[in-house]
Amino acid sequence: GVVHHGIHVSQYEPNFEIGDYVLFIGRYMPEKGVDDAIQAGIETGNLTVLAGSKEYREIAYYKEHIELYLANPLVREVGFLAGRKKAGLLAGAKAMLFPIKWEEPFGMVMIEAMACGTPVIAYNRGSVPEIVKDGVTGFIVEDDDNTTNTTNTTNKPISKWVIKKRGQEGLIEAVKRIDEIDRAACRRHVEENFTVEKMVEGYEQVYKKILHLAR
Repeated sequence: GVVHHGIHVSQYEPNFEIGDYVLFIGRYMPEKGVDDAIQAGIETGNLTVLAGSKEYREIAYYKEHIELYLANPLVREVGFLAGRKKAGLLAGAKAMLFPIKWEEPFGMVMIEAMACGTPVIAYNRGSVPEIVKDGVTGFIVEDDDNTTNTTNTTNKPISKWVIKKRGQEGLIEAVKRIDEIDRAACRRHVEENFTVEKMVEGYEQVYKKILHLAR
């Protein structure tokens, strides 16, 4: 069976008013798509807040691909945050950008963001389609490298999601349309599917199946 992670939703105070910045939380690594997130924020004229561990500032990727953006007034780095500070940062964002470029198995920050009422804009990789409800709790975008989706008669990949553009252009369109998302729906989605209680229930069901098969 598949059991999704869960969180204590009471630890995340939702904000149902659209925020005033877009947010990236994660490791400053190529597979996280942080450079795509920054460019989408800049292209749409939004303040882009980056929250990542300081350890990654020492790696070559950060120095060559991320550091140069910090001179732009639309880019702000706040460092790694946890607990209420992290929840507050999530709640104040208009969108959480999650343009991953690998098959990430879950992505806790997506459910943390939605618990705060903040929609998620993510590439269609890994578990994203299991977590984000396209057009309801955010937008799912095909990245430029993912050609596993439906194709038309000319064999050119087309998107089955609300946003038809791919890659960077798709991210930009999604940010521009983020006010179409009901932030209260984001919170409800987590309450109904990604609580600690739901996770425990899921594990219990899996254990019951195992015990039944072992008899």
